[in-house]
Amino acid sequence: MSPPPFRFDLVWPQGRARLELPGAGDPDSDLDAARALASALDALAALERWIGTPLDDLRPARAPAAAGAVGLGWGEGGRLLLPPALLPWGRAPSAALRLAWPVWTVRVCVQTLPAGRVPPAALVPGALLLLPASFAGEVLPVVLQPDEPLPARAGLWQPRAGRLCAVAGDAPAAGPGEARVWLDAAVAVDSRAWFGAEDVTAALSAGVARLHAGPLGARGTLVPAGQGWGLLLDVAGAPPAPREDRALAWT
Repeated sequence: MSPPPFRFDLVWPQGRARLELPGAGDPDSDLDAARALASALDALAALERWIGTPLDDLRPARAPAAAGAVGLGWGEGGRLLLPPALLPWGRAPSAALRLAWPVWTVRVCVQTLPAGRVPPAALVPGALLLLPASFAGEVLPVVLQPDEPLPARAGLWQPRAGRLCAVAGDAPAAGPGEARVWLDAAVAVDSRAWFGAEDVTAALSAGVARLHAGPLGARGTLVPAGQGWGLLLDVAGAPPAPREDRALAWT
């Protein structure tokens, strides 16, 4: 059984992080804690440069870690817990800061439509919702949304090739009343893409997707539609439209 790690509070003006380090000795001994910390001093200096603010305080931790922190592997067997307010989104750390990046499960938004572009009467089984962005080329710009409070990220999706690329860039924020089409299947994405470390790819094929348009919703399957893609509805949250409108396609 592995001994308990040494735990330290790293205090910045913007928030408090937690560093856990393996080592021999008594975790409640300040002397043993100082010995465990000695090998991490260079990496701590690199952490300060990455965050962009010097530490206010560093001390052995006696209280539980704050909830909602993002966990990153640290060196050999250690762990760093950073609150989202401290994370430098879009900025890669130096090689001196040896972090092990976690994989995040994200939802993928494949289309955003302005308010009013989705007629409620057209949300019926058998209708085809065209995805305008998919007609611009083989690569579809998408939004990657991990669990809150992590921020959304931009991505590029090739549905025919089944390839998703998470890029080091901010995703556009949703406007009021916008309708969005989300893939049902979540995808695992390397978190390095959120920090500008490198572009990251993952396998992602077209499949079941859902439309969220305010109080209305619908579910269907993404299907090729000419040079682009459409969502062929099989379950809708709106009253059935007259029969002559049920096969309506719209953009």
